[in-house]
Amino acid sequence: MTDNTDPGTAGGWFLQLLAWPRWYLDSDDSLQDVLAADLKAILVVALTALFLYLLPGSQLARARGTLSQFFAGWSSYVFAGAFAALVTTLVQSNPSLLGAFKAAGDGTTYGFFVGWLVGLVTLGSWRGTRS
Repeated sequence: MTDNTDPGTAGGWFLQLLAWPRWYLDSDDSLQDVLAADLKAILVVALTALFLYLLPGSQLARARGTLSQFFAGWSSYVFAGAFAALVTTLVQSNPSLLGAFKAAGDGTTYGFFVGWLVGLVTLGSWRGTRS
């Protein structure tokens, strides 16, 4: 998808952004880079679930359907994208601190523009036990 879109347009940039954590297998890349890309896709999902569990806490159990649930879901995806990119940069060949910071910025951008979908899904979802 990234080869068929124009990053100079808003639509092309957004389509490239949607393809950020992806599975791929390219014989030209090193095994470390392929594993890092695949691990990034797994970590985005796993860390989103972890942050969804940790962020809202008990205060949202009673506030079902409020905007705080939306923002908790959205922010969990932003954090998951940033941390997944940061961690997987260490697995890539030739890791650097600057590369890790740039990757975390890319993950944050991805989470910010796509995470509202997770926020909508978590809006009104049930957390905790009934009292």
